[in-house]
Amino acid sequence: MKGVYDAYELVAHHSESITPGEERYSGQKERASGFRATKFAEKWALKPCIFGLENNRYFCYLNSMLQCVLNIGGFMTYYRQQRFLEITLTKPILKGLSFSKTIAQLCEEIDSKNLTLARAKQIKVIQPKQLRRLLQKTFSPIMEHDAHEFLLSLFCNLREETTDKRINYPRDPKSTEFTPGRFPSFIDQNFITIENTQILCQKCKHSENSLQYFTTLPLSVEGIHSIHDSIEHYSKPEELSDYRCEGCKVMQNCQMRRKLVHLSDCLVIQLQRFAQYPRLRKIRGLIKFDEYMDMGTICPDKVNPFQSIYELKSIAVHLGTIYGGHYVAYCKKEDGQWYFMDDERVGKVSTEEVFRQDAYILFYQKQRQDQGC
Repeated sequence: MKGVYDAYELVAHHSESITPGEERYSGQKERASGFRATKFAEKWALKPCIFGLENNRYFCYLNSMLQCVLNIGGFMTYYRQQRFLEITLTKPILKGLSFSKTIAQLCEEIDSKNLTLARAKQIKVIQPKQLRRLLQKTFSPIMEHDAHEFLLSLFCNLREETTDKRINYPRDPKSTEFTPGRFPSFIDQNFITIENTQILCQKCKHSENSLQYFTTLPLSVEGIHSIHDSIEHYSKPEELSDYRCEGCKVMQNCQMRRKLVHLSDCLVIQLQRFAQYPRLRKIRGLIKFDEYMDMGTICPDKVNPFQSIYELKSIAVHLGTIYGGHYVAYCKKEDGQWYFMDDERVGKVSTEEVFRQDAYILFYQKQRQDQGC
């Protein structure tokens, strides 16, 4: 991996922060939930959060995802201030280890090291030991793992721990359509994408609808050259032959169409580069992605056109083959500078270099109405 660093300028000056728009984001969330920002959060609100993560085994999958997730505006604020303690939880998380407490302690360590190392102009390196302890039953420390699987597991655990049992999913039980309302957890509020799948009988026109909830949106890349093409492919109707229609009560030709009916503040896209059929393989090649993406084109019925622009915040890249490799992350900080994150190594990188990468997971965040491109 030595040659990789030749293209990057290693940096030493950095400090902790919330990402662009998080100050506005935090204010909106606080007004809605009754939380108040701490003076510490306000003090560091406009300073970049740049740090390395120790990797003494096979933890690059974990490190790359932490860099990407912690770069999302509002995420560190929520856990730094331990806002999950203010809700009626479905399970106690104060005793022993929990994912929520561990992430909160990780944010605290980042803040602490920022204060002690800022004057020395050193890159702070964090050791997420407690998080590794929590993961060791599911993710063996002596094996390589898929970054996307870890991300889903992290979201699942955080969601289960911080679900407010007083709030149900915003859905009318008598309808197959999504009903706007409050979500029961921080993860749901900020990462859930809701898809409506409709199956329409070509003979009697009977339709079946179902809703699916995702924290990451999987997009096919087989024969695809850009995310725009992949989204078009995702929305394209699919013909189903010999599908049992509940209206006709017999096998009929039907059409299946998928559409997104809800987009959260954060949109995490997984490009499905690892295929199983007809054989195990990794789909290589550049899939063009944009720094700004208008999701109103595929979610036109439910998305305010002024709130459908998403800005790219981070990407994760897998280097290697399906049988073994290495994960790195690229993160855009609030000053517009992109950084290359490879475990303990952190370096500045040009925007052009970022968009030449074979991205695997992309993290977008909705732009505010008062933000321009």
